[in-house]
Amino acid sequence: MLNVSYIDSANTKLYSGFFSPQAKAMLKAGQPLLMLGLVDDDAACGALTGYLETESVFRINGIYVVPSCRRRGGAAELLYALGEILAPEESVVSVEMDYVELNEDNKLLAPLLESADFKWRTPEKAFYGVELGELKNCRLFKKTTGQSANGFVCFAELDDYELRAIEKRFSASGQPLLETPFRESGLVRELSFAHMEGRECCALVLITKLRESNLHIALLYAEPDSSAHLSSMLRRALEKALESCPEDTLVTMEAINGVSDTLAKNILEGTNYRNLARSAKLDF
Repeated sequence: MLNVSYIDSANTKLYSGFFSPQAKAMLKAGQPLLMLGLVDDDAACGALTGYLETESVFRINGIYVVPSCRRRGGAAELLYALGEILAPEESVVSVEMDYVELNEDNKLLAPLLESADFKWRTPEKAFYGVELGELKNCRLFKKTTGQSANGFVCFAELDDYELRAIEKRFSASGQPLLETPFRESGLVRELSFAHMEGRECCALVLITKLRESNLHIALLYAEPDSSAHLSSMLRRALEKALESCPEDTLVTMEAINGVSDTLAKNILEGTNYRNLARSAKLDF
């Protein structure tokens, strides 16, 4: 029989494998996080996590049930339990959830949220995805011609000290390259490139691995005088990916504002890319 209970410091380890990366980061940072666990005959089998984003909005940042316990109403029980907890909080008027449909687990969230009367809305940020093989049709491969590769350095050719020096330079200026250090970010060194002028790093293409079958274009950066090199560097990265990864590998790119959205669409033009971002809201 499935039951829902609170997760606390005494039993967090039993459920932490079910937490989303965002929930794990909040837990590690000691930020307030509501954690509900799903139990099947005393065995942990799922979790829901979230937090008060504002006085009036509760944000869910993870729902997961192990495959062996699915189709038994466990995820719905977690949502119901959350509703019971929030009901006495008169200031909370809505529950929201944003997520990216990267795999089959994520695709199960849509029918779950719809059955609980969540309504879909336009996500604030786009998260584009396309199969690696499709990228052979993008404008990048058709229009990048003859750009000199002088100064292009693959991260696989750099030692750890050189990587730390690049990372430290940007962190010191208050502009860290990624949300987490290179060693924790899933950086794929064989597919990431820098344009170097002497010891100065003037442009970067960083590719990370979000999941085993998902490459993510995590950063495209160039100083004004080096912007012309970006398209050639990205093409080089994708050509290497095509040599080493299956063509059905998912390649993703997040657009956090209008400029990056235009850039992403220009890069992906000519392919069957799609927006994988989803946003749902339940008003009380």
